[in-house]
Amino acid sequence: PQKQPFFFVKHRLGAQGKSVRVHTKESLKSWIQTQQPSSGNRGNIHDFVIQEEVVPALDVAKRKFVLRAHLLLYHRGRKEKRDEEKNDSSNDEVSSSTSSVVIALHQNIICLPHATPYDSSYSSLDNKSIHISQYGKKHPKPKILSQLTASHSDEP
Repeated sequence: PQKQPFFFVKHRLGAQGKSVRVHTKESLKSWIQTQQPSSGNRGNIHDFVIQEEVVPALDVAKRKFVLRAHLLLYHRGRKEKRDEEKNDSSNDEVSSSTSSVVIALHQNIICLPHATPYDSSYSSLDNKSIHISQYGKKHPKPKILSQLTASHSDEP
């Protein structure tokens, strides 16, 4: 039988992992009940995102990890006004365009392993450094994804 996934409850505004809570399906149901207005809670359940764990978790050196990719977005080209609008300086609306947005992904995607080796047992719920990347004190050195691909490939 496959392990039941954990659930991660995160505040929608983020808090660098500080407000992330790890739940089983049963404890998640209980937590949701405590967030209802009828329970006297003034919080808003819509302020949270619930993420289901991917089972089995993918790992690098027996640790969960985060990928950090850097994108550069920039505008290229120019915008032009229609002929009838060129004489009317009060109308700044742009109707025709020869511009585009360019998105460039940096070739070096960084892999940041969690501080503690992965443990899929329910006893690991209390150790946030297993499940949340910002927790823990001794993180392994980050690696570039292309370095991992060569050494972790299933192909011979």
